[in-house]
Amino acid sequence: MRRLLCFVGLYCTGAGGKNLSATSKVATFVSGSITMSLIGSAPRRPRILCLHGAYQTGKSFSQKIGGARRKLARKYDLDFLDGPIVVPLSSASASLSQNTEERADAGKGEESATGRCWWRRHPDTGEHAFVSEALQYVMESTAERQYDAILGFSQGGTLATALAATGLIGPLQGVKVVVTAGAPFVPEVFELAKQEALAISSLSDGQVPMLHLAGETDNLVAMESTRTLCEVGGGGKFVTHEQGHLFPTRAALKRYQHDNFCLDKFIMLCCNLI
Repeated sequence: MRRLLCFVGLYCTGAGGKNLSATSKVATFVSGSITMSLIGSAPRRPRILCLHGAYQTGKSFSQKIGGARRKLARKYDLDFLDGPIVVPLSSASASLSQNTEERADAGKGEESATGRCWWRRHPDTGEHAFVSEALQYVMESTAERQYDAILGFSQGGTLATALAATGLIGPLQGVKVVVTAGAPFVPEVFELAKQEALAISSLSDGQVPMLHLAGETDNLVAMESTRTLCEVGGGGKFVTHEQGHLFPTRAALKRYQHDNFCLDKFIMLCCNLI
């Protein structure tokens, strides 16, 4: 799938066919995504869709949640989808210095000279561009696969919540749980997702269990913005942790569920795997 979009000199494209490997696991770029699974796995294993933050990539997101990823890969196939808009990281901080929503993840831990976004927000007007294209891009990229869960960080978390809350990728497609971290509430994303769902008669009344994580020291996405996302997205669980703008998977969440919370166990519980 290839799509050409233009916005202040930025464009979107698909990913290549590079293969990555790791001990007992396989990671491959498939139609702009990284798929991770155990070698010799069964044809139909539960599958998780993973949506990265702005200026990250599927690869960098998979690295940032390494501990949880390795545990989840024992029971799930993980698809790390790349966002459609390619942005040079060298210009990210300068061109978007006033754009908190997109600036949040710019260049953190990236080895590549480019990052990815799902949509763009104009630094002067605050208008969001290519949101509808982002919704369609994810729907088309995942049309041939059934997903049991969605993980989303920051901008990817907002997208995951809107997709599931409106039924674009929700209960009818097998999604049983959505987990986000550091995700802001963006009204336009929900408005356009609802319009898209109504247009294709897929607006769902069924609610997907959701867990929204917010950092108490996150100075890029306010906790109240994530709280609003939680409320608008169907009233899932809103949980804070002591760290900043990241996807916590271990000690930061020790206060949740009697000090014995594990991200992988939460997902498996919602998917009836434990």
